[in-house]
Amino acid sequence: MLKRLLILGAPVLALAAAGCSSSKPAATATPAPTAKCDLSNSAQPVKGTSLTTFKVTSILKTPAGKTGAETFYGTTTSTANKPTIPLKATGLFTDTGSINLGGGGNGAGKGTLKLTKGNITVEHSKDVNGPSSVNKTTCVAVFSIHGTVEKVLSGTRAYKDYTGQGTFHVTFGGTMPRVKSSSK
Repeated sequence: MLKRLLILGAPVLALAAAGCSSSKPAATATPAPTAKCDLSNSAQPVKGTSLTTFKVTSILKTPAGKTGAETFYGTTTSTANKPTIPLKATGLFTDTGSINLGGGGNGAGKGTLKLTKGNITVEHSKDVNGPSSVNKTTCVAVFSIHGTVEKVLSGTRAYKDYTGQGTFHVTFGGTMPRVKSSSK
C-alpha cells in the first residue's frame, strides 16, 4: 500500500493512511491576476523560454528513379527573429544540417536545407497561419504556420537532380514579456 502511494506521489494520502490529519481547513485557490502581455511585433520571448520546431514531410525522387518519403525536422531555443534550426533528415536518406527560417514575412519563396552531403533548395507556398494561443496569466504564447513545398528547385552534391514536393509546419512558443506599468 505504501509503495503504491509513493508511486502516485501522494504524501497527504500516506499521512492519512498512517492516521495523521490536519485540523486546518483546506485552502481555497485564489485566481491569479491577469497579466498584460507584450504581443507587439517587436516583442521577443523572455530569454530561455522559447522553443521553435520545424518539420518538412516530403516525397522525393532520386536521379536513379528511387522514390521515398523524407522527413526533415529540428528544434531550437533561439529567440532570434530569423532562427537557424539544426535539422535531421530521415527516410529515403539520412543526413544532418540546418535551415534558416529567414523571418522575411509570410510570402511564398525559397528555402534551402543545408545538409552535410549537399543542399536542397525548395520553392514553398505562402505561409498559412495555424492555431495560436496566449495564456494571459503566464504570458506563454504559441503559434504555428504551415504550407506546401511546391517543388525541389535544385540540389547540390549528393542531392543533385532530386525532385519532389511536400508540406511544412513550424511552431513557435515562448513566454512573452509583461507590459511595464507606467507610474503616474
